[in-house]
Amino acid sequence: MNNNECLENSVTDSSSVIQTSMSDKNRDSGGNTHAGFLASYRTISSKLKKRFLRKPNVIDAIDQYQQLNKFLQSEGVHQHAAFVMLAAARCHEALNNPTGEAEKVVRAAQLFMEAEMESKQLDFSGFEENLVEAVDCYELAIRIYCKINRTSLAATLHAEVANALVLFGRLEEAASHHENAAALLEGSPAPAIAAYENAMECKIRLQDYSGALELLERILCHLDTMHQSKGNAPLDFESPVDYFGILGESLRPSVYSDIVARSEVSAILLLLHLPEAAQHKHKFSCTLERYRTCGGVRVPYVSHQLQLLMQSVVLAAEVWWYILRGFPLIIPSRGVCVNMCSTALVMERGSTTVDGSSCV
Repeated sequence: MNNNECLENSVTDSSSVIQTSMSDKNRDSGGNTHAGFLASYRTISSKLKKRFLRKPNVIDAIDQYQQLNKFLQSEGVHQHAAFVMLAAARCHEALNNPTGEAEKVVRAAQLFMEAEMESKQLDFSGFEENLVEAVDCYELAIRIYCKINRTSLAATLHAEVANALVLFGRLEEAASHHENAAALLEGSPAPAIAAYENAMECKIRLQDYSGALELLERILCHLDTMHQSKGNAPLDFESPVDYFGILGESLRPSVYSDIVARSEVSAILLLLHLPEAAQHKHKFSCTLERYRTCGGVRVPYVSHQLQLLMQSVVLAAEVWWYILRGFPLIIPSRGVCVNMCSTALVMERGSTTVDGSSCV
């Protein structure tokens, strides 16, 4: 089947979907609300059907789809505007223009997302079908960009759909998209680290602290790459050492030393959420031990104020564990200690720069 036949079939399928959707909407609104739109869509689609000895004028159809899309957006009918963009994307596919196809698919995804957001604001009950369509469109555009080696744009779309999924409470899916974005940005350490940090934030909100620590290890691998670029030997992640102390000394002064400081604080607070036995077995345990000692080793990449704050949190957590161990019936649960660490983790998001200033 050639491109024109595929185009004709796909447009016919889209016309059927829109006609069904419009019929439902027209029944609710008296039958005349969007009859003009459906007639316009059919007119444009008819121009794409094969004629004897004449090829369809695809470029003209794209322009007319664009005009129809603008009209629908002005009317606030974002769902149907998205279907029109998908029809325009298929026209670009028939022209072997993957960039234009991806752009139209992305716009369709954004319109589906706007439609779902409107439904959420109006508290409509449903199955989030517009959200599902939006994610499918984003993933199609990502595949197109990856196919033409535009990985940076694909990573941007992963981040965009992840941020949207967070708004709808789909944190697990959002974390997956952030991780995929980081994987596509392997050659760019700073953006990849930022993507992993976003994924880690989703894991923390899901209370998946072990998963967040695994993502933190991937961040350390990127920092180790920068560490090696300065002529240093690679870190051995199989033997537990103070990785953050080594990387912080090696990468200062630079933006990466700030990342080391931020990662160290996150690692400490995440470890405090784990059982004591798991803390001692974890590869970040050496860094945690540094904060367990009063007057511990001073590291230059962490401000003195932040170091004292973190040491106070660690020691307070240690005391609380001893209280829980000695009086298990008086203290109902370990939730107070965990909540205390969670509060500190939130504080850490805005106070982990080298000089102690806010990074928000």
